[in-house]
Amino acid sequence: QCRFRCGSRALVDWERDPKELVRGADLAHKNAHLIANAHEGIQEGGRGVAYQAVVPAPDGSSPAPDALLIPPGGIPVPVAAAPEQDQAAKDGDAERGPVDEVEHLRDFLEQKQKRSFFHKTATVLTRPCVAIIVLAVVIAVITPAALQLMSLKHTVDFTQFVPRGSKSLVTLKHLKHDFVQGRIRPYYVLITTNETAVNRTTHPHAPPHGVRTQTFWDMETQLIHEITETGIDTKEAMGVTHVAGLDLEYDLATNLCLDSESLFYDLDVCHAYRFAFRRITNEGETSSLIKLHTTFDPTGDKAEPWVKQMRALVDKYNKNATYTPTYKFYLVGGIVEPIDAVKAVYDFFPVMVGITIFVVFVLVTVLFRSLFVPLRLLFTVALLMAWVYGLATILFCITGWTGVKELYWASPIITFSILVGLALDYDIFYFSRVVEYRHAGYTDKASVIKGLYKSGGVIIAAGIIMGLAFAGLIMSSEMVLNQVGFILVVSVLTDTLVIRTVVVPAITGLAGRVNWWPFKRPLATKDALCQDDALHEIGFDDAEQTALLNADGEEKTEHSPLTATSASAQAPYS
Repeated sequence: QCRFRCGSRALVDWERDPKELVRGADLAHKNAHLIANAHEGIQEGGRGVAYQAVVPAPDGSSPAPDALLIPPGGIPVPVAAAPEQDQAAKDGDAERGPVDEVEHLRDFLEQKQKRSFFHKTATVLTRPCVAIIVLAVVIAVITPAALQLMSLKHTVDFTQFVPRGSKSLVTLKHLKHDFVQGRIRPYYVLITTNETAVNRTTHPHAPPHGVRTQTFWDMETQLIHEITETGIDTKEAMGVTHVAGLDLEYDLATNLCLDSESLFYDLDVCHAYRFAFRRITNEGETSSLIKLHTTFDPTGDKAEPWVKQMRALVDKYNKNATYTPTYKFYLVGGIVEPIDAVKAVYDFFPVMVGITIFVVFVLVTVLFRSLFVPLRLLFTVALLMAWVYGLATILFCITGWTGVKELYWASPIITFSILVGLALDYDIFYFSRVVEYRHAGYTDKASVIKGLYKSGGVIIAAGIIMGLAFAGLIMSSEMVLNQVGFILVVSVLTDTLVIRTVVVPAITGLAGRVNWWPFKRPLATKDALCQDDALHEIGFDDAEQTALLNADGEEKTEHSPLTATSASAQAPYS
């Protein structure tokens, strides 16, 4: 059975490489080591199992077997054989040798693997019909969440950084409730001219220039009227030509209130107008500001669309031949700068994704010498992204359960690279094992099963630990950290519990030889229950196994490694 499971193996040339000789005493010592390091103890009656190992004497004779007591979870110790055991050994067990011990150990490891949850899971997942059903179910579950990505919105609302219940946030809410919200952070339209500055304090009789010209007056009056059409209350727009919701006549303002020789110059109303005039013009009167208070939250979800609308209006005036090149128009204040920064980041984001995909594709192709593996990796990462960001969209943008209707703009950007890195890590944990077993001569299906059997527990444990670490962010009182924590926790748990331990083995088992396209792998001679790898990991190398298997039933000669004398044969368990 072992030969069938593990295939054929080349014989060792003992004469050519005497260092590979296996001495009987060494073998017995390794038997004890193997049992001592077994992951699951075999218990009977709570006192352990008596395990016998035969150590050939230097003269080639077979002495009575030494008994080892294996306490549950303990280290084997030699004990005196019971009389009935000694008699049984004399009646026939004395013929039992190291080969029998290896076979016994193989059976033990095989039964241990069969009982493993991951072995059973991988065995089922590698069935073509089951793999197809699993993929269909996973895609069917992810698709509805992925479709919600169409409703994904992001915001630059800085209040998502403010802890809930903090004094500053409570004060801000009162301010928004009692006053026009735009007064918190006003916007400005800056208008500049290319005329030479004139100081009216030292040159009070200088001719009209800059913002004091009729052309500027007419232009700004028209611009303010168009601004009020974007949703700004006319009383919340203030410029040199528009105060308190009223348009000022050019002659009235310049001749009565701005002319120091006017009879009305000292009136209170003129004092108030000059105060406002000086607040929104520069000293040389070549630039002017139009101050705007929005009726909506200037940092909220309505701010970005309004800024885009205002930018289009400003661009229209900059392109108007009537006003260029004399005047230039700019939009500043509010959250214009953050909006520009976010736009630059999201404009570059597709490039970043493309570079990431290219680098991952090249590295995985070189690492595993396959073109199919990176494609499969990108597909599973795309499934994970669609699921996680779809759920985040439902929770933070659609349901409103969290008190917000948009994701903070940085949340998807920050988490994307982390998600790709973690998914790549867990995938390599698993698939590197699959490649290792395939190179060792296991079949494609056996490699998938053994890979999950060996790495499944590590992947899930790592995912749970990482999920618990990220869960602390969900407990934060800051919405931004809640969003980042939710995305990371859901992604890590989904990736380790579903994608890497269910979907990937299903796809890998279904692909078969395609996994290695266009390269080839060694001839497969071992199935999933072959224990060569386990024996190798816990002490037996291939040469020892080959010698033992080919020595079975043969007459021991003076050249046989099983009869070679050694000082360690006197005390094999020292």
